[in-house]
Amino acid sequence: MREDDARCVLLVRAIELEDRSGNLLTEEDRRQADLAARSSLTKGNRKTEGIYLARRAAVAATRATTRFPAIGRALALSRWPRWIGWAVPLAALIAGMLVNELGNGRRLDLIAAPFIGTVLWNIAVYLWLALWPLKKRKSRPRPPGLTRLLTWLAGFGQRHKDRSTPMARALARFARDWGEASAPLAVARATRTLHLGAAFFALGLIASLYVRALAVEYRAGWESTFLGPAEVHALLSSLLGPASLATGIAIPPVAGIAALRWAKGVGNGGDAAPWIHLFTATALGIVVIPRLLLAGWQAIRAYRLTAWFPLPGREDFYIRRLVRSADGTPLAVRVTSYAYQPAPEVKERLKALVTEALGDRVRLYFDEPVSYGAEDHWLGQATLRPDDDYHLLLFALSATPEAENHGRLAHALRERLAGDRNGTVLAAILDESGFRRQFAGQGNLEQRVAARREAWESVLAGAGIAPLVMDLAGMEENAAQRLEAALIQDPGLEV
Repeated sequence: MREDDARCVLLVRAIELEDRSGNLLTEEDRRQADLAARSSLTKGNRKTEGIYLARRAAVAATRATTRFPAIGRALALSRWPRWIGWAVPLAALIAGMLVNELGNGRRLDLIAAPFIGTVLWNIAVYLWLALWPLKKRKSRPRPPGLTRLLTWLAGFGQRHKDRSTPMARALARFARDWGEASAPLAVARATRTLHLGAAFFALGLIASLYVRALAVEYRAGWESTFLGPAEVHALLSSLLGPASLATGIAIPPVAGIAALRWAKGVGNGGDAAPWIHLFTATALGIVVIPRLLLAGWQAIRAYRLTAWFPLPGREDFYIRRLVRSADGTPLAVRVTSYAYQPAPEVKERLKALVTEALGDRVRLYFDEPVSYGAEDHWLGQATLRPDDDYHLLLFALSATPEAENHGRLAHALRERLAGDRNGTVLAAILDESGFRRQFAGQGNLEQRVAARREAWESVLAGAGIAPLVMDLAGMEENAAQRLEAALIQDPGLEV
C-alpha cells in the first residue's frame, strides 16, 4: 500500500494493541471503521485486503485524531520533512561557493584542499558504496539517525505523562514500529539528499570559480613543503588526466609544473584558464554526474517504496485477525496434547474457555495425542494448516518436564511455524487438575504446584513459550480472561 496508508495502519494497529479497554478508539469507532471499509473486501481475493486495511485505518485514525490532538501530532511528526530535500542541496551549493574559491586572492593553487579534497572524498565514497554490499548485513535495517530523531520527536509531547497510560503506550509502539518499517524508505530519501548535496557542493565550487574569474585574473601555481614537481605532476596527471583526454587540454610536463611553483610565495604562476577548465571537467565527471545518477537511483527507490510500501500480510497476527473477522472466516484453534490423554470433560472445558476468550466464531479441533517419545515421528508426519490462528500445546502438569522431549517438541514446532510465516500463534497450556487430585489434602500442595510450574517454565523457555497453568477440570475464576491474555498477543512486526 502507499506510505500514508501504511502509516495509518501502523498507527491504528498500535492503538488497538495497547488500548484494549477502548479509551482511544471506542468499540463504536472500530465498528464504524469496519463498516466503512468492509465493502472493499472480497472474500478469497487477497488483493482487496490492502484496500480494506487502508480504508479502515483511515476512518479509525480520523476518529482518534479528532478527539486526541496528540495522536495527530505524532502522525504528523512521523512524516518525512519535505524541506530537507531542497534545503540540504541549497546549503551545499552555498557552502561550495564560499569555500575559498579553490585559491587565495588572485592565486589559483593547483593542489588546494577544496578541489583535491572534494575529488578524493567522492572517490572514497564510491569505493565504500562498492564494498558495502560485501559486508554482512542484519536482517532488519536499523533506522538511520534522522529516523530515530523523528521517532523521538513523535513521543515528545508525551514525555511528561504517565508511560503506563494507553496513549503513551500506543504512541511509543507506533514510533517504534514506524521507525522500523520506514527505515528502508528513510535510508533511500536520506541517501538521495546526500548525493544531491555532494553534487551541488561541487557545482558551487565551479560556479564561484567562474564567476570570480570574470572579474579577476587568476594565476595558477602551487607550493608545498613535502611535494616536488615530479610528485605534483603525478598527482595532477592522475586526477586531471581523464579530463585532459576529454577536453584536449594538455597537462604540462614536469618542467612546466616546476615553472609554476611559487618559491617562498614569490612567482607569477601561469595562465589559470586551462586549469579551471580541467578542474571543471574533472568535477563534472567524478562528482556531479555520478552523484546525480546515484541520487536519481535513490529517488526511484524512494518512489517505489512510497507507492508500494511493504507491510506484513496475514503472517502478522493483528492483520490476519482483522481480515478474517471482516470476511467472516472463523478463528481456527488447533490443540496438540503430548504424553497426555485429556478426558472428555477436560476437552469440553477447554472448548468453552476458548469460545469465551475468542468469541463464538471459533473452530477448535484436537489432534490425536502424541505419545511420549514420539515427538520426532509426529513432527515428521504432521501437516501444519496455514489457516490455523492458534496452535495450543497441551501438557499435564503432573508429568516431569524434559528438555529432550517436551522442550524439543515445543522448540521444533515453533521453528516450523516461524518458517511457514502463516501467522499462527503458538502457546502452551499446563493442565494442573490431575496434579492437584494426586496431592489433594497435603499441606504443601501449593509449594509443589509452584515448584512443578517453575520446572515447566524452565524447559519451555528454550522455545520462547511462557506456559499458562490452568485447572481444566475445575471452575477457575477468571480463567477465560487469563486465556485471552495469553492468546491475544502481538507476535511482532516482520519487514
